[in-house]
Amino acid sequence: MNTHPFSNKMLNLYSRVFVYFQAILTYGSVRAAARHLRITPSALTRQIQNFELDIGTPLFERRSHGMVLTQAGDILSSHLRIVMEDLKRIEERISILQKIEDEQVNIMVVESAASEIIPYVIQKITTNYPGIRLRVDTGSSQEIWNALQSEHSDIGIALALGKPRKFKNIVSQPFALDAIVHTKHALVGKTSVMLSECVSYPLIMPSPSLSLYKAIYPLLKSFQEDLNIRMESNSIDLMIRMAAAGVGIAFCSRLITDASQDKEDFVRIPVLNEETKTSLGVYVIQEKKQTRSVEVILEVIKEYLDQNF
Repeated sequence: MNTHPFSNKMLNLYSRVFVYFQAILTYGSVRAAARHLRITPSALTRQIQNFELDIGTPLFERRSHGMVLTQAGDILSSHLRIVMEDLKRIEERISILQKIEDEQVNIMVVESAASEIIPYVIQKITTNYPGIRLRVDTGSSQEIWNALQSEHSDIGIALALGKPRKFKNIVSQPFALDAIVHTKHALVGKTSVMLSECVSYPLIMPSPSLSLYKAIYPLLKSFQEDLNIRMESNSIDLMIRMAAAGVGIAFCSRLITDASQDKEDFVRIPVLNEETKTSLGVYVIQEKKQTRSVEVILEVIKEYLDQNF
């Protein structure tokens, strides 16, 4: 005997005949199904027979021990299972909309991820969940760590936080490093570079407050005396602009260069050093029970990363 935990209220949106069909399938006989539906067995039989006439084939075989599906009935049952699962999802989403009241969710995100992920999140949330209000701040990975620790932020989106015990890493997306150069730079035309190839040229380096600093500087220690560092900055956007202006080579996560490549004023070249790869993580406090609003936003962020990377 097949059973489905879906409400007749939602099935009625599809077709009352299907409610009758599902009841016979669930309860195994016309009499038991009619009792559940609070109609007479003859009325239920008539509805099913009319439906069978409409589609031109029987759906059940009437046997002494109850009703058994024909091949056509089995096909209809499989179709109904899909329909009911879709209706259940609709019911759940509508229920979520009704339950989420006016609530503010605080997000802190690294500047490099803010320009891509956050507009998508805001558009989705404001369209589908008007009861959720967002506050979005940008900061370094260390500042995001501190904001989560102090519970000033509900969600942190940061690079290279690793797996801190107090935080739960909801999703982690790895990104390679790119060297950013002017369109007439000598390295243009190469399909990839090693960091050791870049040290012969002027460099634009991240300041220690950026997670990128930890990924690059250890690999450049052996070249320390030969480095020609033209500038350091804690602004990803400024480093890209200076590279595009020909000041030197900047280094940025692929996430950043994907977001910034709306003009053709710089060239990005993949860096082959495996050690330079970074991960963008989405974090919440491990022990804190998350509100439904936070869970919805986490689902939207994960949806964005799944679709784009």
